[in-house]
Amino acid sequence: MSDILSVIKEIEKGKNLEINLPKYMNVMMSAYYRSSSIRLAMNYYTYFMMEQEEERPLELIKLTTQLDKIIKEAILSEFQGTVLEKSVKEIDQIRSQVISNMKSITLYADQFQIYEYIWNRIEGQFEEVEAFPLNYSDDKLVENLLEYIMQDKDRSVISQKITEIVSTLPVRLTKQRYYEMVKDSFLLFVGSERQALEDHVFMLKSCAALLKPETENIHYPEMDALLKELKEVDYNTLTLEQYQNLKQKLLKVSDRIDQVTNLSTLLIEVINDVYILLLSMPYALIEVEEAETCKEIIRRSQEISKNEKEEEALFALFEKLEGKQERISEQIAGNAYLLDSLEEQKGLMESIMLDKIYHSLLRIEKLASTSHFIELDTVFDRTIVDYAYAEQRAHEVIAEFAECFGKKNKKEIRSIMAASMMALPIFFKTMEELKEYAQIALSSCSDMEEKRCSVILLKDMIENN
Repeated sequence: MSDILSVIKEIEKGKNLEINLPKYMNVMMSAYYRSSSIRLAMNYYTYFMMEQEEERPLELIKLTTQLDKIIKEAILSEFQGTVLEKSVKEIDQIRSQVISNMKSITLYADQFQIYEYIWNRIEGQFEEVEAFPLNYSDDKLVENLLEYIMQDKDRSVISQKITEIVSTLPVRLTKQRYYEMVKDSFLLFVGSERQALEDHVFMLKSCAALLKPETENIHYPEMDALLKELKEVDYNTLTLEQYQNLKQKLLKVSDRIDQVTNLSTLLIEVINDVYILLLSMPYALIEVEEAETCKEIIRRSQEISKNEKEEEALFALFEKLEGKQERISEQIAGNAYLLDSLEEQKGLMESIMLDKIYHSLLRIEKLASTSHFIELDTVFDRTIVDYAYAEQRAHEVIAEFAECFGKKNKKEIRSIMAASMMALPIFFKTMEELKEYAQIALSSCSDMEEKRCSVILLKDMIENN
């Protein structure tokens, strides 16, 4: 460890780069290889067990089969350059497909969230539900909400609490006032990079279910059918039978979305680690015993369904790896910061043929991050946002909202507004403004079932804290 620290210090001072840069990169490649080997062994076992229990979509079954083939040919077998090169291309394609599938599921989740909000606020018409708290008053609830907010001194926690409260309160905004809030949120990004503004646009449109599917988007017929049913609901004539039927379908779809999301998330983690191994394998110094233990876990994981005794053998192998993942991760975290600053040495790295390994390391860094579904080749727009651009993008997004609202009923519009509040920055300058907003939202809500639901949720929010 001390050796690599000395190497890093010399690189930072620009000393002996022809010797130190290869040393640093080999150390990082070795660390990433070890870390991903251990994590892959553990996650592959977990994924294999999960897929035995869950009903997997056909698309994930196909991708898992392709992935297993790559693992067998490129990870568990003897090193072959041609196989490795082919496998890198294949794993990249598989990863892109899993990301596309996840985007589809997210789009469905965004849309169903809108209807779940509505369903929560009409359930009192059809079911026995928790009543208004005894001796309830709007003023008392607002007072309790302000106390709940001010319990924390951390500004970020306070902001999060306010956002949650505003999105839970009955929505009684005019469309014009809502559009003004959206525009104001865009103007906050003047002076920031365009990528930050576009991230805000993405979050806002995602919360409001305004994102459009990709051309070759993956569809789930049962979800499409339910969305069609929900869009055609007349809430004024909704019967008990219709309510119960659609509620059961919503619950079933929600479980299915959670199931596919969990499977996809674990699958992308496995894919990312396989990808890292493929990129680091030609350069890493491999600890043979450790690597063989990881490979044996992967082999035995597939045998569990055939032989339950394999599980005992597996746990014995896991014990050999205990504590190693944490130590290696600490090493990576302490040394990886240097990677981003090496871009200025691009010319030198090309001259000593380190450019390929450097670009592989940058790719590995992304794959090893907590953003499991990160797009590897996305180029971020670093242009600084001026007022004109922020205003232009605001008008474009507001136009999308206006078009959407023109096709929705009042309940759907309020649900979309409430959901999108989660992506809007706090728009209150003082606590007094928040107090006034909450009082008006509660007192002007004439739909008592909607109000009851909001009050109960806000009460639970305070009590659960």
